[in-house]
Amino acid sequence: MTPRRVVITGGGIASPLGNDLETYWAQLLGGQYGIAPITTFDTSAYATRLAACLNPIPRPAGLTELEQKMSSNLSILSVFCAEQAIAQARLDFPAEEIQRSGVIVGSGFLNLYDLEDYNRNFFRGKPSRSPLTIPLNMGNAPASRIAMKYGLKGIVKSVSTACSSGFTAIADSVLLIREGYQEVMIAGGCDLVSSQTILNAWEAMRVLTKEKEIPALACRPFDRDRRGIALGDGAAFFVLETYEHAAQRGATILAEIKGVFQNSDSLDLVKPDSQEESRCIEQTLQNANLDPADIGMIFAHATGTRLNDTTEYESLHAVFKERLKHIPVCGLKAMIGHTMGASGPMALAAALGALESGYFYPIPNLVNLEEGLDLCITTTGQQLISVDNILLNTFAFGGINVCLVISKI
Repeated sequence: MTPRRVVITGGGIASPLGNDLETYWAQLLGGQYGIAPITTFDTSAYATRLAACLNPIPRPAGLTELEQKMSSNLSILSVFCAEQAIAQARLDFPAEEIQRSGVIVGSGFLNLYDLEDYNRNFFRGKPSRSPLTIPLNMGNAPASRIAMKYGLKGIVKSVSTACSSGFTAIADSVLLIREGYQEVMIAGGCDLVSSQTILNAWEAMRVLTKEKEIPALACRPFDRDRRGIALGDGAAFFVLETYEHAAQRGATILAEIKGVFQNSDSLDLVKPDSQEESRCIEQTLQNANLDPADIGMIFAHATGTRLNDTTEYESLHAVFKERLKHIPVCGLKAMIGHTMGASGPMALAAALGALESGYFYPIPNLVNLEEGLDLCITTTGQQLISVDNILLNTFAFGGINVCLVISKI
């Protein structure tokens, strides 16, 4: 059977720069910072004082009071974004479709955010007696909550592949639709990481920014004077369906997911491998039936650490060679922080705006490009004439690489 074309017909976003796509695009294009002083807990004992926090966590309109009580914050965040995406796609899930409609959610840290209070009380000798602790905090709870809200009977699961989690969810969904197992999938990523335990654990790795006051100095991808990672909260979800299904119901198609590929370095838990990253990029292009010359923009993983940035540059240069310096490269973590399992989907949400209007999002705090990195980056944001194909990278701890190519129809 010929693989079926997969398109995006709806998207939803929750970010410190806005909780709808249009606001999010405008804030990114304007070089605004979602990174700010952490106010949800006392940071005086930490070297890190800045993060891109979701405060408050947005609430979906469609959940009843009882459903919200029966949902973790991560589930509520996921439903909020799925609700937006489904509304934009104008889906009503009639009975004949729910058997072939499913959900895959990617999250790097799953429900550690919500479990922090539980763990704190437990070790203080005040264990919870709530029968809801397990069902609310299961790894699959966000996916199941979305499925229950819309009555979906297809494949429903969660995946966790560190900061490639969201793209793993999307790539898996694309393959299920292409091969005819599902007709419609709700897929994306979510993570809430601005908690004391997670901050403490990341600080121990010595990769977090130590900037305490100025958001513009917190995370500086590709800059010679970069200071490390800034943590971020966020989520983004999408409606994926076959091109034929979308056309039949008259849906507006935002983009086609032309290429997907996943592989593993099998090298180290934290060190990246440029050879396998470049192979992932090459195979994604091959899967999309595109040449390197067809790519008009790149959304780099761009974490803001020297090792990851330089390795990604080597990977990109191995594929695009001398043309790389002419391809616009975006690095959103300068503005929204590293949202872990949500980072790929949040880049995809931004890329939909770039595909529609030619937005070239800035790295506003890039002052001195790292020596030897010849990249096309804007510090102010620009609007290009046209972009037809966009490459998006996620390269995660554990050596999990996932790349996508989205294209105009």
